[in-house]
Amino acid sequence: MPSKKGLPVFIRRMMPQIAANIAVARENAGYTQDEVCKLLHLGSNELYRREAGEIQFKVCEILTLCCLYKVPLEKVMENVPRPADEELAGPKYGGRSTMHRYGRHGFNKPPAAEARRI
Repeated sequence: MPSKKGLPVFIRRMMPQIAANIAVARENAGYTQDEVCKLLHLGSNELYRREAGEIQFKVCEILTLCCLYKVPLEKVMENVPRPADEELAGPKYGGRSTMHRYGRHGFNKPPAAEARRI
């Protein structure tokens, strides 16, 4: 079971709302937790634990459930708190962030000398 302790704070803040939105989408699609567990070959309580926020959803699971429930990903991400730029660029990721050095989306190439060190 992956530990929540190592996750950045902004991801831990997002997970409960994502889990709640997935649970609502499942109910609106008319599925029970047991039916979804059987369809996706999950253990009997794995979906329950994910929807309750005990275990985090993996990205591939979120996308699979969106397809199964026939809801767009935007619907699952509705009302999810977005991280601030400062949280994405924290010291945990190397002090000064890549975002700070190479532009918000990383499209600007690093100088040649720095590229050789990478």
